[in-house]
Amino acid sequence: MQITKNLLKRAKRKYLNFPVLKHLIALESPLKSRYESTLFCSSRITVLDGKISSRYCKRTWCNICQPIRTAIRINNYREQLESFGELQLTTLTSPNCSAGEIRSSVNHFRKIFRQFRNTYKKSHGIHVRGVYNFEFTYNSVSRSYHPHIHIIHEKIDSWKTGRNTKEGGSQEVNAIIEYWLKKNAGRCSIRAQDCRKCFDIIEGFKYQSLSVFKLKLNGKSKSYVPAYELDQIYQAIAGIRCFQPFGISKIVPDKVEDSQFDKLEAYETQDPDGDYSWRGEDWHQFINCDPETGELVHHLCDSNIVTEFRLSGFIPNKKLKNLFNDLYENSFYISDRKTLLHHQKNVRSNILADQFKNHPPPV
Repeated sequence: MQITKNLLKRAKRKYLNFPVLKHLIALESPLKSRYESTLFCSSRITVLDGKISSRYCKRTWCNICQPIRTAIRINNYREQLESFGELQLTTLTSPNCSAGEIRSSVNHFRKIFRQFRNTYKKSHGIHVRGVYNFEFTYNSVSRSYHPHIHIIHEKIDSWKTGRNTKEGGSQEVNAIIEYWLKKNAGRCSIRAQDCRKCFDIIEGFKYQSLSVFKLKLNGKSKSYVPAYELDQIYQAIAGIRCFQPFGISKIVPDKVEDSQFDKLEAYETQDPDGDYSWRGEDWHQFINCDPETGELVHHLCDSNIVTEFRLSGFIPNKKLKNLFNDLYENSFYISDRKTLLHHQKNVRSNILADQFKNHPPPV
């Protein structure tokens, strides 16, 4: 059943949100209170007349909110984008930078792209339309950050360069890439840019910063959270609109209401009405039942039977538990941008301890 699958996906994202947030909160960064609000995102789900509703933090780093926000954008812009006919997906990149240069790099991207649109309109009489989305990655080898931009737009002039791509085909560039390289002469490589036909608009909407990385420790691959580096990215882009339509009507408001999130997924359930609270692996509700009739009652007496209801039925498998433990224990960060230090495993904030003290991580 599709509804059950959606709830299972949400439960999995909620389950893996905790170890990532644990490390982010422990940093005591200026964003600490916002990370704590994400901890309680969708922690309580209300079932009323078979309909499900919840409260959301709507933060960029939230594994629950970000996919929903992306789906809302796709639903709202798909019709306009597909009306253009053939679409192109252009990716612009520049050399890696330090954490302090992320914000200026984003502003540089936006400035150059705005100049290109004005120039192209004057020279070709065409007002380029589409959407763009920023992606931020971290390179643990060079210890640097890589902001880049993905642009979905109506087809414009493009041509083959004669160079081969990693996929084996011939590299294609367009007027956007040509202008970008002209404005960044000597800084950006043509091989690092990309232009291709966009077969599905999801390709340009799905990007975001990664919160989980792989690292080899004693010959074994371990998942870890680069907490300090993620926090540097989130601080740098705070207040910046990383997704932006251009040349088309803006539909999605800056602030998306909880009702829009619930309406998108449109959950329905046969579970009893009431509030279900997150208990480490699933949303639970404890309801009193009359032992003779089996009916649910709202008062408690000695003869009542307490029945536990699990909303999604999510049970993490061994692989998922191992991933949880890896993330819970492992966090690497650069405290002085020179020395790679291992985060203390026993650091956890009081708010995490209070919420999960009866639900330790799986072993």
